[in-house]
Amino acid sequence: VVRRLEKSIAHYEATGKRPMHRVGNWRMMCCGVECIGAQRMCFCCNFGKYHDENDHTPIQKGDIVDSISYYTRDLADMNHHLFLLQQSKLRLADSGRQSMRAERWFSKALNM
Repeated sequence: VVRRLEKSIAHYEATGKRPMHRVGNWRMMCCGVECIGAQRMCFCCNFGKYHDENDHTPIQKGDIVDSISYYTRDLADMNHHLFLLQQSKLRLADSGRQSMRAERWFSKALNM
């Protein structure tokens, strides 16, 4: 996601146009570099609706989105999910350290 966001920002800086893409299209890989989607993007068709960044409805496969906004939101969602996962692992580690069973096992191991 970070790589795609960086490519989108670089495209915007180079051309002055915000890049767009259709959600769900797979991309070809050439020498480790992602190329444009396998299907040429045709914005004149009604295959998918344009998804405005201020629209808070869920994005569906086939929707046309602003790449920078889409990847920024996707990265923020991933960071939030990772934060919640880290917090749950921290709570699990703290509860395991404070349990009576763990203390008994540790004292029993020292007495041997």
